[in-house]
Order: sequence, then C-alpha cells, then structure tokens
Amino acid sequence: MNSEQHEGRMARHMEMMVTVLDLSDEQKVQLETLMTQQRQDKQQLREKMRASRDALREVEAAETFNEADFLAKAIKQAEVKTEMMAERAKMKQQIYALLTPEQQEKADKLSEMRGHRGKGRHGGF
Repeated sequence: MNSEQHEGRMARHMEMMVTVLDLSDEQKVQLETLMTQQRQDKQQLREKMRASRDALREVEAAETFNEADFLAKAIKQAEVKTEMMAERAKMKQQIYALLTPEQQEKADKLSEMRGHRGKGRHGGF
C-alpha cells in the first residue's frame, strides 16, 4: 500500500469514527492531532523497518552465510516490529481515552462486528 492509499484509508477511517461515534468538535480536533502525530511517528518507524529489511537481505544475499550477523539483524528487525506494535496499541488506547463511555460502547460493538477482539483498544475500531 503506497502512502496515498494509506492516507485515503486513514481519512475514511476517521470519517467513519466521526459519524458512527458522533464525535464532538473538540474530540475531532483531538483525534486529528493524535493521528497527525501518529503519522509522523509511524513514518520514522517505517524507515527503520525498511533499513532493517534491507540489511537482512544483504546478509541473505552474501556469498557466504554469516549466521551470527543474520541473527543479529533479524533480532533488530523484530525489535522494530515490536516498536510498531507498541505504537499501534498506544494510539488505540489514546483514541479510546478520548471517547465518552457511550462512545466506547459503540466502538466496542463496532469492533465486534468487524471481527476484532473486545475493547477497541485491543482490536481496533
């Protein structure tokens, strides 16, 4: 997915949240601020992941396989992936905190309908 497609997807997700959860103007502003910050943070992590993937591919393509080097680079890639997962979970938690109890209920129901695990902060909404 390229950045334009990602931006479009995020915009549709935002529209859906605003409509379905009936967000107030203040909540919209807070959500937009969170999403802008998240985009910036995510871009840095994507760049780290790309560099990590490239480094791993170099080791794989080498004439002689260096297992220690491969393992070190694979661990680095797993660390970046873990960072990305933590950022995603943090973002969901922050969004959930912006919602009223009624909106949280709606978000939970929406998550269940979309096949995600309970409480929006764990499975997305």
